[in-house]
Amino acid sequence: MSDRPTFETQLRIALSTYVADAPVAVDPVAMTTFASRAHVPSTSWRFRRGSLLPILVGLLVVAVVGAAVALVASRLDQRTPPRTYIDEVVSAPDLSQEMTRPVLVALADGRVLVIGAGSDGDGRPTTALVYDPMTGSSASAGPFASPADPEEISAAVRLMDGRVFVTGNGAPQIFDPRTLQFTAVGPMVTERTDPALALLHDGRVLIASGWDSNGEWLAAAELFDPATGTFSTTGPMATAGTASPWGATATLPDGRVFMAGGVAEIYDPMTGAFSAAGRNDVFGASTAMVTQDGRVVVVGKSGIGTRTGHAAIWEPASGTFTEVLTTAPGYVIDRATLLDDGRILVMGGDSGLRWAGVYDLKTSETKKITPPKAWWPSVAKLTDGRVMFVGGVNDWKLRLCPEYGCVSSPAVKTVEIFE
Repeated sequence: MSDRPTFETQLRIALSTYVADAPVAVDPVAMTTFASRAHVPSTSWRFRRGSLLPILVGLLVVAVVGAAVALVASRLDQRTPPRTYIDEVVSAPDLSQEMTRPVLVALADGRVLVIGAGSDGDGRPTTALVYDPMTGSSASAGPFASPADPEEISAAVRLMDGRVFVTGNGAPQIFDPRTLQFTAVGPMVTERTDPALALLHDGRVLIASGWDSNGEWLAAAELFDPATGTFSTTGPMATAGTASPWGATATLPDGRVFMAGGVAEIYDPMTGAFSAAGRNDVFGASTAMVTQDGRVVVVGKSGIGTRTGHAAIWEPASGTFTEVLTTAPGYVIDRATLLDDGRILVMGGDSGLRWAGVYDLKTSETKKITPPKAWWPSVAKLTDGRVMFVGGVNDWKLRLCPEYGCVSSPAVKTVEIFE
């Protein structure tokens, strides 16, 4: 009989060496059992002491790398499913102070910048805070860097680097969510109050229309470049007053910007020009949302006294509006948000009637839901797909001057979230 070590003996020796040198604890009994059960069909294979360990390690590395590649590939191929909503408005911890109609901007980290003041006429100044929907906590921000009256701040947009461009009072500034501080920029090419803002695909901000110092609508437009902190002229608009913070503005998938009140216009950043984009004579548009197929849903209200809510689809190819929703009298639409599943959350209040619903573009049906507690809260879509309602007032008569007298209605610090 040959006195050469058997394969089992060589394997046992190699595994014993590995056990002694292993960086983690290894059960030697298990290793010995494994070695005793090892088998090869031929005894002509010869292994020198220690030669098996590199082979085993190599096989292990290949297996791990292969599994990692497969995992990465599977994740790259996955598509994040739309958020599943329960279609309910739930209470959240209040703000640290009351705000009538705050400006809201969802920050990249999930928090929300809130800029607003107290009840109309109560003399409280406009302040800023950052609200965390996860904890319900409010952190004070600021003070404002602008020398102009901060009570006129009406528009803000989040930049690509996570900062926020804030304006509305003719003295623009930048909010940094890391430091909670504001920094003045500018001045603008044209001083204006209450312009419309739109973030372009290249990171710049389109600033259009607004009021001049005489209270007249402007047709002038300009661009803000966050990289340089400078403003430059563009445009002008075809019709003054087409755009405002309360109008319908949306950046299209191709980079152009849609703006509409009654008349609609398209801004092309490649040419710096505005062009007519159809006309909607049925209702005043207050919100524009771009659907997954590239169309624009425009929402608003019409009428005097007992009004109605409306929704229409604007087709980019033809520049035409097609009305798809008209509510019953009194069910006005003041706010609308496109949900992750393609439906539209709508809400409004008028003449003592406060309501909310979810409109399905595919079925043309509206599912009514319990509305927020406050009248006319501001709305922001959170980064996780939920929708947050903030502030407002507790008396619907505030908006019906002069019939009920323009007395101040108490502001609220209510926060609610649609889930």
